[in-house]
Amino acid sequence: MSAVPAWVEPYIGLPFAEKGRGPDGYDCWGLVRRVLAEQFGLPLPDYGERYATLREHARIAAAITDGLAAGWTCVDRGAAGDVAIFRPGGARLHIGLMVTPQRFLHAPEGRTSCIERIDSRLWWPRLEGIYRHG
Repeated sequence: MSAVPAWVEPYIGLPFAEKGRGPDGYDCWGLVRRVLAEQFGLPLPDYGERYATLREHARIAAAITDGLAAGWTCVDRGAAGDVAIFRPGGARLHIGLMVTPQRFLHAPEGRTSCIERIDSRLWWPRLEGIYRHG
């Protein structure tokens, strides 16, 4: 098991909140947005106004697509600071942040933020791609 970098520790165990942008809770975009800004100096748009609830799948998918439209390219293997896009149910509905080539940080609905293996049976089949900025 590869070690998780120390900079990730403050972001593990944060509560989930629908449309969460902190500090009381985060959704997947809110968490990725916070970490990229604080650790990598990369500000991302909020996009919270683009959807009312987590059930608006088409609007969420459009926000994620728009968020990755400029300056992001798909890469074969992830590194710290890259984002992983997942398609649960066939649409771009979940995003996580790579912290090692095998692990990503994310805010799963209804749970606290955590690190999981990208090649797990749950996530690997849903992985659309890994994207790098720059």
